[in-house]
Amino acid sequence: MKTTFNIGNKATVLIIRFIISILLVIFMLYSTINSVSTLLKPVIMLIGAHFISQVIVLLLNEKFLLKPYIQMTIFVFDVAVLSAAIYLTQGFNQDLYLIYFLTIFMASIARSTMQALLASFISTVFYLGVTYFITGTPEKIEPIVLLRVPFLFLTGLSSHYFAAKLGRKHEELENLEQSGKAFESRMLALLDSVSDGIIITDSDFNVIRMNPEAEKAFKTKNENAHGRNVAEITHGYTPSVPWKELQNRKTQAVRFDLKRVNTDPAFLSVLLSKTPEPKRKSLIPQIMIIKNAAGSGGNDGYIKNFLLSVTRSLSKPATAIAKYTEFISNDADILNKIDENSRSLLLSIREKALMLSHISDKLFKFSLIESGALNIKREDITLMQLINDALQSVKNIPDCGLQGVKIRVDDSLNAVPHLNIDRVSITEALSNIIENAVKYNNKQEKEIWIRGNNENIAGTNQIEIEVSDNGSGIPAEIQTQIFNEPVTFRKDDRIQNPGTGVGLVICRKLVELNGGKIRFESTPGEGTKFIITLPLSLSMGKYI
Repeated sequence: MKTTFNIGNKATVLIIRFIISILLVIFMLYSTINSVSTLLKPVIMLIGAHFISQVIVLLLNEKFLLKPYIQMTIFVFDVAVLSAAIYLTQGFNQDLYLIYFLTIFMASIARSTMQALLASFISTVFYLGVTYFITGTPEKIEPIVLLRVPFLFLTGLSSHYFAAKLGRKHEELENLEQSGKAFESRMLALLDSVSDGIIITDSDFNVIRMNPEAEKAFKTKNENAHGRNVAEITHGYTPSVPWKELQNRKTQAVRFDLKRVNTDPAFLSVLLSKTPEPKRKSLIPQIMIIKNAAGSGGNDGYIKNFLLSVTRSLSKPATAIAKYTEFISNDADILNKIDENSRSLLLSIREKALMLSHISDKLFKFSLIESGALNIKREDITLMQLINDALQSVKNIPDCGLQGVKIRVDDSLNAVPHLNIDRVSITEALSNIIENAVKYNNKQEKEIWIRGNNENIAGTNQIEIEVSDNGSGIPAEIQTQIFNEPVTFRKDDRIQNPGTGVGLVICRKLVELNGGKIRFESTPGEGTKFIITLPLSLSMGKYI
C-alpha cells in the first residue's frame, strides 16, 4: 500500500526529529575523533534508546500525542539524550550544550516564525560570544565549533516549523472533533424528527440506533435495542426477503416488506440502504427506512378512523342506488309506465350514484392509506399486464371512459422485466393518472402515450414508466400541491364534476408504499407527463 509522505504526517515529523538528533551526536563525536572507540558503546545505547522512544511515540494515538504535556515529556526526553551525548563527547565546560536545548525549546514555543527567527539568532550570537569568551581568541576556536553555529540556527528554525505543524494539526483535530460532535447532534435531531422509522445497523444487522418512530413500531426503546440484532427487534414480523439473503446482497439499495399476521396485523415497507464497501470500515454501514412505521395517535388518529368509517358507510348506499337504478333501467315493464323525463332522470340518478360510488371508493382508499390499514401484497407481474388492468379500470369509470381517446403504448414495454409490486394499488395509481389525462383534456383529439425507460436498469433494480397526454396541463399555481393535498380545478375551468382532488395524493402514496417514486412535468396548455419509478423483481438477478 502506498504511503503518503508529507510534512504534516506524524511519522514524517518523528523521523526528521530523529535524524536531527543523530546529526547532533555525529557532530559531537567528530570533534573528539580520538575517543570514539571508548565512547562508541554508550553513544550507540543513547541512539538506540532515542530510536525506541520514537517508535513508541509513533505508535501512540495521534490525538493523545498532540496533548501539550505529552509533547513536553518528549522534549524533556530528547534534552536528556542529547545532554548525555554531548557530555560524553565534550564534557560540561567545552561545549555549552544547554544553549542548544534552550534554542530548540524557545523556537518550538514561539507563536510566529519571526519570534522563532529572533530566538534562533540571539541564541546563535550568544553561543558565538560565550565560545569566544572561553577560548579568548578566535584562532583557538576549533572549526567544528564554527560549523555548529549555522547548525544551531537551523535547528531552532526546524524545531519551530515542526512544532507549529503539530500544533496546527492538533487544532485541526480538535476542530474536527467539535464539528463531528455538532454534526452527530444535528443528525440525531434530524433522525428523531423524521416521520418514518429509521434504524441504523452495522453490516451484521446489529442495531446502532433507532429513532422514536421505529421505537413505536417495534415497541422497543433505543437503549434496549442497541447491539441487538434486527431480527430479534422485529420479532413477530416476517421479512419478504430472508435476513441472511439481505445481509449477503451486494446491491446498495434493497426494498422488502415486513409483515405481521397475528391478532394485530401490520404491514411495513422497508428500504435498506447499504454503504458501498469502503477501504475503511464505515461508521454507518446500513440504514433501514421504514414507511408507515408508527400508527397515528391523538386527534389525527381519531380523524383518520372517522374518515374511514364515513367513507365505508357512504360507499354502500351509493353502490346500492346504482344497482337499483340499473335494475329499473333494464326492466321494460317499469320503463313503459314512466315518461321520457322520468327515464332521463332515472339515468341521471344512476350516473350520479356510480360517480358517488367511485368518489367514495377513492376516499375509502385514502383513509385506508392514512390509517396505515392498507394491505400491500407484492407479486411479480409484467408492465403490460398492469397497463391493461389500468386501461380496463378507466373504461368503467363514470363520466370518463376511453371512447375517442387515442392510446399509444410503446412496444418496448413488452421487453421490460417483471415488476415486484402490489398489483391492485399500482393499477389504481396508473388508472388515476390516465383518468385525469382524459377528464382534464379539452382538445378535440385526445391522446395518451405510455412509454418505459429501461436504460438505467443495471445497478438500480428499477424501471421508469411515463404517461403523457396532450391535455391542458396543470396550472402553475397548484403544481406544488397536487401530490401533498387535495386539489381540484374550478368547475368552470375544466369539467363539470371535478371530484374530490385526492386522486394524485392517493397515487403518490400508493407508489411510495410499493417502494417507488412519482414526479411530473407539465406545461399549461400543452400537456402533462407523469414519471413513475418502480422496483423490478428481486428474482431478476441479471438486471441487478
